[in-house]
Amino acid sequence: MQELKFKVIEYIRMRGPVIPVQISKQIGSNILFAGAVLSELLASGKIKISTAKIGGSPVYYMPGQESRLTMLYNYLNQREKNAYDLLNKDKILRDRALQPVERVALREIKDFAYPLQVNDELFWRWYLVSEEEAKTLINPVIEKEQQVIEIPRVIQEQVQVKEEKLEIVEEIKPEVEIQERLQPEIKVEIKKDEKIKERKRIGKEAKKEDFILMLKNYFNNKRVKIVEENIVKKGKEFDYIVEIPSHVGDVRFFLSAKDKKKINDADLSLCHNKSQLKKLPLMILTNGELTKQAKEYINNNYLIYEKL
Repeated sequence: MQELKFKVIEYIRMRGPVIPVQISKQIGSNILFAGAVLSELLASGKIKISTAKIGGSPVYYMPGQESRLTMLYNYLNQREKNAYDLLNKDKILRDRALQPVERVALREIKDFAYPLQVNDELFWRWYLVSEEEAKTLINPVIEKEQQVIEIPRVIQEQVQVKEEKLEIVEEIKPEVEIQERLQPEIKVEIKKDEKIKERKRIGKEAKKEDFILMLKNYFNNKRVKIVEENIVKKGKEFDYIVEIPSHVGDVRFFLSAKDKKKINDADLSLCHNKSQLKKLPLMILTNGELTKQAKEYINNNYLIYEKL
């Protein structure tokens, strides 16, 4: 068996990446036995396996043969090819700057797109670019954004003068005003509780309408087509099956829209499960903020999140 393994390794070293049927011919055995040998070598870390497939089969290759994986390009679908070309060209892509369709495609071409977290933000690096090289490309962009634009000294002085002029100065009140202030105040009984409740109710209704308007504007701007809508919580939470246009036609998503101040990992997990049942990529749309655990969940599962 050891001799057989050595023979397989040498063949892959010379011809890799290869598919199991090539190995079976090389060792003069059936494809099941060849698959068993490859599995053992894979488990021991001697060889690697691709995510992309040729005719339903992944390819096996030696560490160091990654550059040869470009042979898989012709077996990608058009959406994946577009993402491949974009990343190959730029070497680094910022996840939040991409279209939803591009984000999904990058998550599918795992052989060529490697995720990289920088300052709690997700980037994608071309698989032949090391982490160190990627960070040298990313850091200047982040540093430029974080630079504080200093106000010139002259402008600062002008602002300071204006602020001084706006300071409230205690004025001496006229005698008539003092007398009026000393007069007994007429108290008017107002049903404060009812007014407060009414204001709150009106505020909530307005907020619901604002969120629905935000969704409509987003769908119109992105040319999103709603295939199916499910109202989870009236005016606050909706589940959609949508189609978003791309270079290769409309791509279907499971979209969860939430009007919520804080989105936690439990919220995301529930949405994620729903999307998996539908066998569709998940997109989360909200006007709220993510908790720390939610950010980790998104990063760990490479989910698509957009804030309204």
